Amino acid sequence: MPLAYVIGSAPFFKHEFLVSEDTLIPRADSEVAVEEALAWLKGLAAAATTKRVLDLGTGSGCLLLSVLAEDERLSGVGVDISERALAIARRNAEKLGIARSRVEFVLRCVGVYRGCG
Repeated sequence: MPLAYVIGSAPFFKHEFLVSEDTLIPRADSEVAVEEALAWLKGLAAAATTKRVLDLGTGSGCLLLSVLAEDERLSGVGVDISERALAIARRNAEKLGIARSRVEFVLRCVGVYRGCG
C-alpha cells in the first residue's frame, strides 16, 4: 500500500492534501498543470470580473484547490463520479480555508460508469 494512503495525506504544490484509496495520490509532475493554469488565468484580461475553474475528475481536489488558493478572486467547480472522493475534496477545501462560496463539488456520472443510476 502506498505510504500516502497509510498516512492519509500527500504533499502537492504548496499544500498537504488528504487522500484515501478513493482518490489518486497527487503527483509532483501534475504541479505543472497548476502552474500553467495560473499563468493562463493571469494572462486573461484584468477587466474580467470573475474567473471560474472547472476540474473534471477532481478526486482529492488538489488541482482545483491549489489554483483557488493562489487567487481569492477565483472560484471553481470540482466534478467527480465518486461521492467518497468528493468528501475528501470538501475536507481539503475546508483545511485550506477556501470558502464554500468559492468552490462547489458536484457528483456526476456518465452512462459508461457502472455506479450510474
